Amino acid sequence: MVFWGMEVQPGELSVCPMIRRGAKIYITQATLGDGPTEEKCILLCAGGRLRTPPIFLCSLPAGRKDSCPLNLEIDDEVIFSVAGERSIHISGFVRE
Repeated sequence: MVFWGMEVQPGELSVCPMIRRGAKIYITQATLGDGPTEEKCILLCAGGRLRTPPIFLCSLPAGRKDSCPLNLEIDDEVIFSVAGERSIHISGFVRE
């Protein structure tokens, strides 16, 4: 088991590629990044190669809920994005 994490910037698509054949990424936490705005930010996820439409994973209203536990298992490429003006850090671990 190895720590894994990435920062998803607002207005950008962040590709989370498959790490290695047979490996899975387990995402366990989403945390709101620093910034001046108090509006909520939403973490979205879409299937990379399958081109599935994005779905909301969590909504983080600044000052009220700065982090959210998640329980996601990824074994293929996905694309993360943020609706809002602050970044969202996602973290977890990789397991073979």
